[in-house]
Amino acid sequence: MRKQWILILIALFLASAFVYADGPNPGKKFAVLRGEITDIIAADEQIVVDGVTVQVTEDTVIMENKVEITFGDLEVGMEVKVRGVYDNDVLVAKKINVMCGECVRIEGEIDSIDYTLEEFVVGTTTVQITEDTIITKKHTPIEFADLEVGMTVVACGELVGDVLTATKIKVRFCEE
Repeated sequence: MRKQWILILIALFLASAFVYADGPNPGKKFAVLRGEITDIIAADEQIVVDGVTVQVTEDTVIMENKVEITFGDLEVGMEVKVRGVYDNDVLVAKKINVMCGECVRIEGEIDSIDYTLEEFVVGTTTVQITEDTIITKKHTPIEFADLEVGMTVVACGELVGDVLTATKIKVRFCEE
């Protein structure tokens, strides 16, 4: 009797492994992909993540910092985690999470700017710029001199004390 139970448990384990290997859609392989967006094909609503084409659909949920964003908010260079199912060679995304990686991310309005030192203040945090800092507004690179008090920004970088040395800065909301 004990031998039968062991065989039944082994059979159930193998059967469940087979079902989950195929994912929720029979015949389509479920996948989780983590990497950097290396290309965006806006006309087809596709991104390329480390060589893998990812299809974004109207059902795809895209999240950044626990806030839902749109396909248009995605940018080359962002680290993402994609969950979806393969349809031939294309990963059809169910969910995309924009990852911060090892950096610290702050978001808020610019309270003051020192154009000489190339730094600004958001709340109690001073954000410093380096020659490698990437600054974008509506997916277009801009200069530090284009930043203005009152703009809402997301800055990502290394935080030491109250100073964030930014690797990326994205202007979020601004009036035009």
